[in-house]
Amino acid sequence: MTQPTRVELPARLTLRCSECGSTHTALALHDEALRRARRCPECSATCEVVATHVVSLGCSCC
Repeated sequence: MTQPTRVELPARLTLRCSECGSTHTALALHDEALRRARRCPECSATCEVVATHVVSLGCSCC
């Protein structure tokens, strides 16, 4: 059993479905967006977060 990937929001996520094998990316700005992103767009199973990339929501000059 693998350890779950820690998710610090906001983040760009890479997710993989263990049911159908599909992989997708999503942007999650809050907990509800993370919950929705973990739903596979192909088969509706729960996806595993395989990578996260923290994003900054500051202004473009910062």
